[in-house]
Amino acid sequence: MKKIKQPNITPLWYPSASLALTVITIAVVITYGHTLSVPFYLDDYSSIVDNSAVTQGINLLSLWDYTKLRIIGYLSFAINYSLHGPDPKWFHFTNIVIHIFAGFAVFLFISALNSISLFHQQSGKIRAKIFPITVALLFVLHPLQTQAVTYIVQRLTSLTAFFYISSLPCFLYARLTEERWKQLSLFAACFLFGSLAFFTKQNSFTLPFCILLLDLLFFPKPFRQMIYLFLALLAILSAFWICMAFFFQMDPFSITSLSSLTRETVLLSRIEYFLTQTRVLWIYIGLFFWPAKLHFDPDIAISYTFFSSDVLISLFLHLLIIGTAVRFVRRQPLVSFGILFFYLGHSIESGFIPIRDVYFEHRTYLPNLGLCIISGSVLTRWLPQKIGKKQAYLITCILLCILAMMTWKRNSIWDRPDELWRDSALHAPHKARPWNELAKHLLQQGDNSGALDIFLQTMHKSYGLNDTAPDSPKLDQPAAVNLVIAIAKKGEYEGALEVANQLLEQYFSPLNHSRMLNNKGNILFKLERFKEAESSYEKAINLDPDNYNAIYNLGSLWATQKKYKQAEILLKKIPPSSPSCNKRNKILRTIQKEKEEKK
Repeated sequence: MKKIKQPNITPLWYPSASLALTVITIAVVITYGHTLSVPFYLDDYSSIVDNSAVTQGINLLSLWDYTKLRIIGYLSFAINYSLHGPDPKWFHFTNIVIHIFAGFAVFLFISALNSISLFHQQSGKIRAKIFPITVALLFVLHPLQTQAVTYIVQRLTSLTAFFYISSLPCFLYARLTEERWKQLSLFAACFLFGSLAFFTKQNSFTLPFCILLLDLLFFPKPFRQMIYLFLALLAILSAFWICMAFFFQMDPFSITSLSSLTRETVLLSRIEYFLTQTRVLWIYIGLFFWPAKLHFDPDIAISYTFFSSDVLISLFLHLLIIGTAVRFVRRQPLVSFGILFFYLGHSIESGFIPIRDVYFEHRTYLPNLGLCIISGSVLTRWLPQKIGKKQAYLITCILLCILAMMTWKRNSIWDRPDELWRDSALHAPHKARPWNELAKHLLQQGDNSGALDIFLQTMHKSYGLNDTAPDSPKLDQPAAVNLVIAIAKKGEYEGALEVANQLLEQYFSPLNHSRMLNNKGNILFKLERFKEAESSYEKAINLDPDNYNAIYNLGSLWATQKKYKQAEILLKKIPPSSPSCNKRNKILRTIQKEKEEKK
């Protein structure tokens, strides 16, 4: 085969790149700038606020012990926390910056990819200027991206995407340059970004396949060389698996080891999860092209059999689209790449690796790049040919403005937890979590009656408290704990105590059992049944030694009973990073003042 002439690829940094970065930055600041006041949600607490590996400072050893394969993402959380404490504003600021740079990485990647495509197709020059920035703006302005940016802990998703996408232009420039030192530097940068992506989130495992796809689509080569590439990739992945198995002290030749490392839950089989995802992918695609029904926590039914009409139709249409992309690889390489990239990006979280939550919008963040490429091709190439350039670019600008407004509006709802959860609950009326979270936030706002009504409506008869609504969503354990708080805050202490005692007879995890005992102790304290309250607090601490609320409450009880020495010893167990620390210090100062007065 004759040597292929190399295209004159756009330089890595050129004047319009600065303009593109400026435009992307302005667009993101306008649509995400008002999210700085958005509070923490769900996993933000367990992964950041209440995570000692994050709150104790920048300790690489602790972070490594906590999460080896996501250490880069959690290191960024630890840096945020060490600089500004549990202030969500700075976490959001970092997420917004990451989103800006992810958009700019998209611009550089599409600029390089477009140069190669133009070289092969001899398309118009104007598209070379408009296409990359259009794709980048579609990527950063689309409302489907909001969950990966505004939901703080999903920085893991956006940061992974930034590293992943950044490695791709490095590969393309390395593949095209003829200067040896520059080529080695770019390959090293590609490897570095890829490694950072992998140690942020494991959906980046598909990066070698993406690079192989780029090489096959945009750098023609003999069939024999393609076989060699596949064999080389297989050898690399085999070596990688062996390293990972030894890394986690597993047998690399054991099917059991491979199975345990490639599943997040045992509640779903691989086939059930895959069949469900054939439908979920169509929801993702639908939301990209019509993002009018976004909500935080959807309720997706599980598909248990292959022989159901929705699964068969979904799977057939996916195969048809993939087959079409392969068929037109030479004629429309960019569009084909966009389609294949979309499916490749979803292959980890929407494939055969079972995950407890079968659907979350943030999982579309990286794969959406493929749909942005397809949409950008339609807007900047096909549409100008049909209706003229001016009209096409006007439509593109209007579309981007509409997406920006929808993103701004979607982000606004995140600032009001009760509204966000009410929206999710109305979209998923039979799912427990949205109702439970809505009730919890109403409780925090002081709407005790509203919270109590929702808690009681969602009580399941398995707790023995609500036999009249067997089809209502089940009240989960944390919500059951909050139910007792809601009743007590209405001043109905005896009723709250009765409910707490009934719930404590059911199964609770040690963590939630400890929290329930702490709540029971608080009620007994209010009823001035101090001995029983003391016993309840002690049981809570025995179940969970890190229950600092129970430690504070017991120390406070002892302080009121003049048991100063016991109170001091106990209260000093509360670390400075705990939210109870300020209240603890106040009691300790009071105790010290009492001692000085006695002297």
